[in-house]
Amino acid sequence: MEAKRKSPAETPALGWRNKARRKFTAEERRAIVEECFAPGASVSAVGLRHGINNAQLFKWRRQHLAAMAPEPKPALLPVTIEAPPAMTAELVPESSGDRQVGSIEIELSGARIRLHGAVDPKAITAIVAALKSR
Repeated sequence: MEAKRKSPAETPALGWRNKARRKFTAEERRAIVEECFAPGASVSAVGLRHGINNAQLFKWRRQHLAAMAPEPKPALLPVTIEAPPAMTAELVPESSGDRQVGSIEIELSGARIRLHGAVDPKAITAIVAALKSR
């Protein structure tokens, strides 16, 4: 018994490459996706009913949820801007015999320093730098 070979015109198209790609309008997609969100609905059942692959249907669902989600608003915190604490320095002259001796009072960052007598400028600079860094 010989097997009769069918012509290509008689053979049904097999495989995904031979299938025509289906195009769904935005309204059709939305309706199909909304079916998936119905209570008790199964994505697989909806996909089978419409001839859509589950992966494609899940992708449409993600896109639909992303489009429906409100834009996240940035969290804003109240901010107050205050002027930096003023640095004040006073020179109070005092006389001690033949030379004049003074005292310096420095108020910076809530700290107050009083220096009496002859003071090295490098020491004052180091003190002020230390206060600013805290």
